[in-house]
Amino acid sequence: MLATAVAALSFAAPPAARVSRRAVATMRDWGVEAGRLDAAEAQDLLDEAQAESSEAALYCLNVKLCIKPEVREEFLDCIRANQRGTLSSAEPLAVTYVFGEDESTPNTFHFFEQYRGVEGFEAHTKSAHFADWETFAATEPFTEPPVVSFYTEDAPGRAGLAPASAGPLFCLHVALHVKPERRNAFLDAMRGDQEGALTTEPACASYLFGEDANEPNTFHMYEAYAYGRAGFEAHAKSESYAAWSAFKQTDPFSRPATVSYFTLFDAPPPPPPRIADAERLTFTNEVSGGGEAMGDAPAGFVWGGVF
Repeated sequence: MLATAVAALSFAAPPAARVSRRAVATMRDWGVEAGRLDAAEAQDLLDEAQAESSEAALYCLNVKLCIKPEVREEFLDCIRANQRGTLSSAEPLAVTYVFGEDESTPNTFHFFEQYRGVEGFEAHTKSAHFADWETFAATEPFTEPPVVSFYTEDAPGRAGLAPASAGPLFCLHVALHVKPERRNAFLDAMRGDQEGALTTEPACASYLFGEDANEPNTFHMYEAYAYGRAGFEAHAKSESYAAWSAFKQTDPFSRPATVSYFTLFDAPPPPPPRIADAERLTFTNEVSGGGEAMGDAPAGFVWGGVF
């Protein structure tokens, strides 16, 4: 199963933003008022948001590959071809395929993939571009065995507030091993940090987690932040993270966590700007270090590359 999964690596582009109906309703009202949407277009937005919100949680993979330096370029060519094929119309059940190089270890690459159900991943393994990847993987390009983790989202994912033009995303893969008796408290703490990151942090593009498909009480995370490591560091100073950090001090884990940091290669842009609430405010470019006011807009709406 592991060998097949490794050969099947598909690395997909971030899903189209699954936006809440309330957020789209706010965007609709702003668009109509500004003359950018007519009534029919506004209703289409709402209908699409309603359909998206009812989607099932996605089947995910976190993958780590350690590549021999001498085959680096061949590996990247093969992976990029696999990415293009996965995200094409040939794979309608593929949602996300992104990858990047480890922050501290050259030639170690991390991948995040999403499919609409296990059947989406299985369809991927039958594709022509997957066969090309299998051929390359059979040439022994790895310096150590690949690590592939399968999981289903805890709940249908949502896009964060990060603007589309904020540059390459800084990402984390995390594996957490939870004591069975602390499982419910862990889930409450994780969901609280997730909610805070997605709804209040302008640099957060994605935050999701789910339980390992084969190992109960092992959970995998994927987080992505705009503005490089500064975006993640802003998250680490948030109220929701403080609550999560306090929970971690209560000895809830059965063994140490595994954490990997990487910046995406050739990634499609983050989900588009979103409107979270109806208030209006003045935006400043806090995470990227600026302080220039960017004007008045509905709360949560991101202008270009600043917020």
